[in-house]
Amino acid sequence: MAIDIFSYSSKSLEETNDLLVQLQATHPNIFDCKFHLSAAQVINEVSMEIALEAGLEDAKCIFLVRLLDKSSGGDLTQVAELLRSCFLNQIVILFENEKPIWGSKEELTPPSLVRAEKW
Repeated sequence: MAIDIFSYSSKSLEETNDLLVQLQATHPNIFDCKFHLSAAQVINEVSMEIALEAGLEDAKCIFLVRLLDKSSGGDLTQVAELLRSCFLNQIVILFENEKPIWGSKEELTPPSLVRAEKW
């Protein structure tokens, strides 16, 4: 069974994809073997409604994070925090496109400053 995190971004498609490339380059130990980041796509009407219902009014695109290594399932919250940090909270992250993943309430560090050794 696949486990997916649906992520809705209020950033442009180009900016979102640039951030995803940066995340993969900065954290290869996470996104090359434990999780897969899909390229962002322009949001459709149904996805716009889901993002709006989850609290993101100006969603422009969507991308998926797929769990590749089932033993890393416990890292979902940390991955969500990393995404939120990278996107400066201009993102809604839903487990299986239904349940929000909130993570911690503390201030988050941009991904370029987060140590990859954390995982």
